[in-house]
Amino acid sequence: MEKEKLKKLSEVRLLPNWKIFLFYAIWILCCVIAWHTPNIWIKIICFGIAGYFQMGIVTFMHECTHNTLFKKKWQNFYAGIFMMIPFVISFISFKDDHLRHHRYNRTEKDPDAAFMGNRNVGDFLVYYGYIFFGIFLSVIQFTFIYPFQYFRGKKLFIHIGENILHFSCYYFIYQWAVLHGVENKLFEIFWGPLISFSLLNSIRFVTEHHGTPWDKGQLAGSRTITSNPVHSFCWNNINWHIGHHVYPTVPWYNLQLLHKEILPDIEEQGAEVRKSTFAVFWEAFKHGPESIESNKLRLLKRNGQSQELTDLQENEGLV
Repeated sequence: MEKEKLKKLSEVRLLPNWKIFLFYAIWILCCVIAWHTPNIWIKIICFGIAGYFQMGIVTFMHECTHNTLFKKKWQNFYAGIFMMIPFVISFISFKDDHLRHHRYNRTEKDPDAAFMGNRNVGDFLVYYGYIFFGIFLSVIQFTFIYPFQYFRGKKLFIHIGENILHFSCYYFIYQWAVLHGVENKLFEIFWGPLISFSLLNSIRFVTEHHGTPWDKGQLAGSRTITSNPVHSFCWNNINWHIGHHVYPTVPWYNLQLLHKEILPDIEEQGAEVRKSTFAVFWEAFKHGPESIESNKLRLLKRNGQSQELTDLQENEGLV
């Protein structure tokens, strides 16, 4: 892409981000309704909607990891910390992991490549465990495992500070709930939307890269799902994922324009562009965790390379 076009697409603007207030308002409204209604089905609907818009808020936080929500880095940093408070995960831990994912996408060094293994029992347990219990596993991963592996010095200090902030907030809110005898209601409106969010976030995570070519670069190793205008609006175009991986400095509101600019490259490399998030997720759900061999087989089948597919199956003893 021409340097001037990329520079223009990478310009950070505040006005498109106004809808974050709408997302918070809908989330809070759903929690208020769920708090007051005795009807279990209304509660469930409210938790589902609240979780969906929590996902939208998280995509704003995701912009902060790339310094594309605000023009100044410190503004992105503190906004990211604030937005992560309800999710029991430190912003610095998520950011470090996510930037490492971008650097090593679909390679052995990619921290998000945990589902590429040998398709043994352990791999299946981790894969489906993440889909159904992602928020709980993510709290363990980002609070303990990832920081223990990679953090020292300043990053570790910030990570600990964020966790102190989180649990201080939780403690004082819980004490207020105990004082007023509403701790059960508090538990419901905290975990209800979060469980809904967790499933949606797992779907997003799986559909972005699962089944794309292994170790073939940012463009081929990502998937764009055009989906529909409502979903793109509410999740800030995170589904237009190929362009985001190739040019992560481009803010969410320019990703569809970016897609048009790089479409010739997408077609040349045969990168996958799909229409339905659910269709992609269902295929990934049925397939389960990947292996290098199963990844090659699926790609050959997808591309209609019948002779190469037969040869690989014979070599791997699959026919």
